[in-house]
Amino acid sequence: MMPSTPFGTRSRGLACVVALLVTPAALAEPFVLDGCDGTPGIAVTTYSKTNGPDVSAVTETTEVCWIEATATLISQETSRGLQPVADQGGVVQYQRLDGGTVSPLNEQLALGAWENRPEAQSPYFRWTTESSRAPDTLNGFDSVTAEGFLVSGAGFTPPPDAAVYDMEMQLTGVGGSITAMVYNLFLPMNGTATVDDGRVDVTLDGYMEGMGPQNVALSLGLADTDRGFESAGALTMDNGLMAGAPGPFWSRLDLTLDEMFPMYSGAELSFVASFSGEAVSFDGARAPVAFTLVGNGVRRD
Repeated sequence: MMPSTPFGTRSRGLACVVALLVTPAALAEPFVLDGCDGTPGIAVTTYSKTNGPDVSAVTETTEVCWIEATATLISQETSRGLQPVADQGGVVQYQRLDGGTVSPLNEQLALGAWENRPEAQSPYFRWTTESSRAPDTLNGFDSVTAEGFLVSGAGFTPPPDAAVYDMEMQLTGVGGSITAMVYNLFLPMNGTATVDDGRVDVTLDGYMEGMGPQNVALSLGLADTDRGFESAGALTMDNGLMAGAPGPFWSRLDLTLDEMFPMYSGAELSFVASFSGEAVSFDGARAPVAFTLVGNGVRRD
């Protein structure tokens, strides 16, 4: 049964969450809210645990709800008591002060214009506990982070029968070896999302060079079929380092799509996705890794 949504009638675009239930590429059930009295959105929630130089991660696509009046973010985890502490270029920084002072260890939220898409109408957000919650409150994990997009003023809209979106995306490493330099790997990317008769395909057009990765290849697709929604995706890249590369550094990443959650709002398409796979280091070691990919695009006229 298709899960109901508190945000109104679930359109085909939002219903793509059902893909996560029926495709081998995405087996986990997404977190769906029971209700939202504020601004809804989508996110990838990541639970992380550090063990020496290695960071393991578990990710899940989720619906979120932002209640601005009380500075409350509701999702897989709920954050209450946030206070605005700064406004930097249209991005409002919130922290949970609990009577204390501004600190990088506080629970915090950044909400506003995404640096890659300052003209976008769907606000980007990134929320993290850092180390402000004990592991026993996070099922043994050390920290939790959620990033994604809130719906624009246009609200949820169904996907068009056919359209092309110019996408800005960013890839973030959330799990892997710190010594391999894959944890916290950050790569801005741009691409194209093509919607055609119940299918959306995201392809890579380019990425920021000079940050290490090269030979980056991305395929990401989701289709509406008579059996439900089916999704699949792959992401690979090589390290641009050549002579003198430290042995533990990552040499190649091979990732496959775990979950994807798209959202249509007015002229914009936003999506969140999680990938997992393997990193191969220059000395030949192999280790599991996890990455998050988020994207926002505007429909071409």
